[in-house]
Amino acid sequence: MAVVVARVRWTVVCVAGVLGAACRQAEPPVRVLDGLRITPDVVRHAALPTDLTFVEQDLRRALPPEQATPLDALLPECLDASGGRAVSAAVYLPGNGCWVGACSRDAQLQIDPDTRFHAASITKAMTAALVLQLIEQGHVSLETTVDRWFPGLPRGAEITVDHLLSHTSGLTDPALELPDSARSFRTADEVLASVQRGELAFAPGTRWSYCNAGYQLLGEIVAREFDAPFDEVLEQRLWQPLGLTRACWVKSANQREVLPDSVVGGRSGFEVIDYAVPLAAGSVAATPRDLVRWHAALLGSAVLRPETAARMLDRLLPMSPGSLWWGRGLMLLRMPDPIGEVIYSAGGIQGFQSALAWLPSKRAFVAVMTIDETPAGPFLWRLANAL
Repeated sequence: MAVVVARVRWTVVCVAGVLGAACRQAEPPVRVLDGLRITPDVVRHAALPTDLTFVEQDLRRALPPEQATPLDALLPECLDASGGRAVSAAVYLPGNGCWVGACSRDAQLQIDPDTRFHAASITKAMTAALVLQLIEQGHVSLETTVDRWFPGLPRGAEITVDHLLSHTSGLTDPALELPDSARSFRTADEVLASVQRGELAFAPGTRWSYCNAGYQLLGEIVAREFDAPFDEVLEQRLWQPLGLTRACWVKSANQREVLPDSVVGGRSGFEVIDYAVPLAAGSVAATPRDLVRWHAALLGSAVLRPETAARMLDRLLPMSPGSLWWGRGLMLLRMPDPIGEVIYSAGGIQGFQSALAWLPSKRAFVAVMTIDETPAGPFLWRLANAL
């Protein structure tokens, strides 16, 4: 049990935070279905939108006052209701423009729309996109087995790139059992060594179980295939071309500089950790403006060809009964009407939560980032319902 709880720590934070009060789950949904057996009846298929185009000037234009003013008033109201200390948010309406807002209830914590927050597992969508770029270029395929890069990995000749993307590899990371595993940084080689010492929890492709170590290995594959450190590949292939001007890679040496010091220093009551630990599974910091730009670019064919991007949702496995599914780096979330189904990413790590969604029913991209693990989901849904 200790292994499961530790391994899904980031997952539980991100999923429970996004569902928030909307789903009223008695238990965190991933704890219920982690280790789900894959059978044909549990697999879903969804399509990416075909009517979105990434338009740079849209994101530079402010929303008209009649749309922005209600959001300006709603964000602090939501923060007061949440009991949290600070929140930052962005709303992008294709064809109309972008709104950003930030507020704090703590006089010692001054934030604005350019303040970075830890994005945690939203990083996984970026990692998956880089892997899919490798597939577009013919360097790898979804069926490539990982013994090509990691010959010492248990049953590496059976584990495919697709298994890592879809959390179906069976890999475990023994180091995540340790209570202080998040306090000390580990290099990608040290992560690999730790994974190689473990045993598979199940045969590859037979079950679904959230696995941060799998995405850390995907980051190493990206680094080796592009012959550059993973964070440099992120910056050169995603952040710079897309104009994600505040996105950055959290390192042990820079975390106090790039993240709010009142959180990183542990003064908010959360355990002091090394925020660089997740690597390609979750070490990106950004602003909500960066995140809506990223999601719009990914879904608007500015990152991948449409047929390649479609692979991120064309085979979905349930994370929570009837409400949440995982694809390859992205999730599909079903919310009550009038919102309906959304394409979404989320992340959580000690002291931070984030939620990011494309809401087809609202024709809107919405991103919310909080500190103190204040659930980001309720903010997102209230902002969406105000549109």
